[in-house]
Amino acid sequence: MYFEDDDDLIAALDGSRTATHPPELDRIADRRCDYDATFALINRYQASSAHAQIGFKAGQWFETTEEIYWYFLECLPPLHQTSIGFVMMECTMDDLYEAFFEIDGRFYCAVVTWPGPASFEASTAALVQEVRS
Repeated sequence: MYFEDDDDLIAALDGSRTATHPPELDRIADRRCDYDATFALINRYQASSAHAQIGFKAGQWFETTEEIYWYFLECLPPLHQTSIGFVMMECTMDDLYEAFFEIDGRFYCAVVTWPGPASFEASTAALVQEVRS
């Protein structure tokens, strides 16, 4: 069980609400996406997108390229960055952000929420486990 903060821990102990946890992961592409495919998937939240039927929710992820990873890291300062990945400064939609990761020399893009660094760490750990399984 994952606890975002002390309030989550207290809530779990006294049963007043369910503790937060990373979203369920959903791989939305079965191959490494090149530049064009990555942008098409990132823009799937737009109704006019050919990928709109996939939807746009936390936990969705796909493999991308090193070129894309660096492109997004260098275009804006990250909202948050760790040794394994970063969250984009601008939210994509509502409270959803694109995040990029380098795991074992491969590169990934995922949709995350941003309630704070602890949530990003939990999402990162879940993605690492998913990719390595």
